[in-house]
Amino acid sequence: MRELRDRLVRHGHSVTSRWIDNPDRPDDPRLIEQFWLQWAKKDIADMEAADALILMTWNCTDRSDQPRGGMRFEEGYCYAKGKPIILLGPKIIVFDQLDDIFYCANEIDLKGVIDAVSRGQTRTG
Repeated sequence: MRELRDRLVRHGHSVTSRWIDNPDRPDDPRLIEQFWLQWAKKDIADMEAADALILMTWNCTDRSDQPRGGMRFEEGYCYAKGKPIILLGPKIIVFDQLDDIFYCANEIDLKGVIDAVSRGQTRTG
């Protein structure tokens, strides 16, 4: 994730997702709720600042390393705000099939989709 962020920044894009550099969560159960609350607020602020959401689903079908619900909250939040959603990786849930979700099988496709979104394109079809 950090490598992709770094490549996007090198190509002149801004990445607002601070959670990418999120430190490990605390082991102390008394601290975990406050930790999650702080990061949830930061994540919402980051989504508000973003022009679009790039949702990476690579490795999300590996049952031994499935993501938690954050990425799907982000997808729904940005979708409800009318922000373009760019799916990078396999379509794995029903909402990934929507016509107005941009789909990229790989990073080569991603560049073209980012260019299209920058030009104001709102649909993949």
